[in-house]
Amino acid sequence: MMIEKDEEERKKMKKKKEEEEEEAVVVKVHDDLSYSETIALIQKESKRHDNLNLNCFVLFILSHQTISKNGSALFWCRDNCLSLELIVDQMTKPSCSMAGRPKIILMEVGHDYKTGTLAHDSLNLNPPKKPNQYLIPRYADWIMFKLSHNGYMLSHLEKNGSIYIRKLCDILRKYSQQHDLSTILTMVSGSIHQIDQTQYGNAMIQIISTLTHLIQFNYKSHE
Repeated sequence: MMIEKDEEERKKMKKKKEEEEEEAVVVKVHDDLSYSETIALIQKESKRHDNLNLNCFVLFILSHQTISKNGSALFWCRDNCLSLELIVDQMTKPSCSMAGRPKIILMEVGHDYKTGTLAHDSLNLNPPKKPNQYLIPRYADWIMFKLSHNGYMLSHLEKNGSIYIRKLCDILRKYSQQHDLSTILTMVSGSIHQIDQTQYGNAMIQIISTLTHLIQFNYKSHE
């Protein structure tokens, strides 16, 4: 009887822990932000003291993309363009409260048409000529997953909306218990690339990662 009681107690504690972890997930949605509002928001989130209690930071960006004169990728705010490098810069400052923990950026940004050219990304993770001991840990633990790669078309279905978001959710729902995030994103990339978009050609997804360990989400259905 004591064994059964201990087992029941462990189940209760496990359930309570899972509920606490679920409640710890904080979701915020911001719509139609200006350039200055976007920068201010990233600065604010990077300095929040309660970030110390978070396991990771996830940023999902839905926007349109353009290419600058030097070939860098920019995405649109309400009134101006913003580079991914500026966001990374805010989240890698020594004062950032998320230092040392995973930071995930999922971007759905694309052209209104296929340009036929591949421009280099604006994010530069190459080490400086004079190595700085603080740059290595500060720029670690990032993973960025972007649809589409510079120069490639992003399209939506009239009825079902974004293929990218649907595939990401579907694969997370099915495989999050078995695979880490890097594997999940690669599976999404392969699935998206196989979709025949005859009008525009296949989508091209870009993954940039400086992760130092694996990330796995515990997906829970709320249906």
